[in-house]
Amino acid sequence: MTRNRYTTAAFLVGWATTCTVVLAGLMRSHWVPLPVPAAGDAVVAAAGEWTAWHVLAADCGCSRRVLARLVRREPVAGVNERVVWVGDGEPVPPMPDGFDVECLTAADLATRHHIEAVPVLVVIAPDGVVRYRGGYTARKQGFDIQDRQIITAVRRGEPTTPLPVYGCASSDRLKAAESLLPAWIRGDAP
Repeated sequence: MTRNRYTTAAFLVGWATTCTVVLAGLMRSHWVPLPVPAAGDAVVAAAGEWTAWHVLAADCGCSRRVLARLVRREPVAGVNERVVWVGDGEPVPPMPDGFDVECLTAADLATRHHIEAVPVLVVIAPDGVVRYRGGYTARKQGFDIQDRQIITAVRRGEPTTPLPVYGCASSDRLKAAESLLPAWIRGDAP
């Protein structure tokens, strides 16, 4: 009887370890927040109006969730909302009236705007000063996408702590750093 208990315990420990390793591989890109553009990074805004940039990538599931939310809602009144779509030729899904769309490659996004991870929300005041740059949710893969609340709070002048960016690396630099991780963490192992 004792031998069966040891065998059962060994099986359960092995099973739990295997599940942990598999889940770690699946969650690899959502454990740690990705870098947010620094305060001095250049973002060009239309002068004289509030502007919100939704920086999203075609190959990022988190970006697709944010995009689905944007497609379902009206633009915020008094704000020029722009979807900056990052991809190598992937077409942006049709957007409702009131959203501008700009397509960039990941290299252009990193070079011109110093943004290396997505999804990122950038809110720019009429004077051209960036008032918010950060993520959309407080938790990894969070369902509470807070874009409207953030834009509204920033426009009112309320202090807004940037949310972490949980999503995907878009720049070659961050992708190269990610490639240094062990294969089982990246999810490349068979």
